[in-house]
Amino acid sequence: MIVTTRNMKGGVGKTTLSMNLLAAAQPGACLIDVEEEECAQWRQRGRRFSKSSFTNSRMAEADSEEKLHRLLSEAQRRRWSIIINTPGERATPLIREAVKASTLVLIPLTGDQVELPRTLKTIEEVQQSGTDFLLVLNKVMPRVAGRDARSTADIREMLQPYRKHLWSGQITRTLLFNRAAIAGVSVFDFTNPPPAAAEVSELWRALVQRARRSQN
Repeated sequence: MIVTTRNMKGGVGKTTLSMNLLAAAQPGACLIDVEEEECAQWRQRGRRFSKSSFTNSRMAEADSEEKLHRLLSEAQRRRWSIIINTPGERATPLIREAVKASTLVLIPLTGDQVELPRTLKTIEEVQQSGTDFLLVLNKVMPRVAGRDARSTADIREMLQPYRKHLWSGQITRTLLFNRAAIAGVSVFDFTNPPPAAAEVSELWRALVQRARRSQN
């Protein structure tokens, strides 16, 4: 299974989701950074810890289509789950190749309506590739009594034309993700599994289930 995180809009949490999904996918997962080194820098910050949720994971950078396919072939031979992290910019040939090679594209977006135009352009880009995608509301306000916050509900309403591609869950805004990024670890490395870890695990299960349907 190959999952690529993609949105032309920066700041929606692609790298944060990629790193924490890598932890959720263990054991047997690989992360590939395309045209950037944010994930490698994240892991470098965590080198001082003797053990973390990334200890047995593989990370690599791809700056060419040839290297991307070489890394994908190696990971697939090992039967690893693969996560590809992409930068927030218009598609380059390498980014388009990553999207095309994917089983599923994860498109994160927040409750900010300003970012919606670029998210819609990202959806169009992915649809042109023929790859299935899942929209994920990320960094949003907490639910109250099981109901979405108003800003989250408004975004869901705007995305109704894509409701079959919209994840019913959410990744709630919390400082724990920032703390994990600064320390170079994941939310799974904190004592007593926090709600953030449960949400990421739920998202990973949803990705696996959708990817299986896409492959059938």
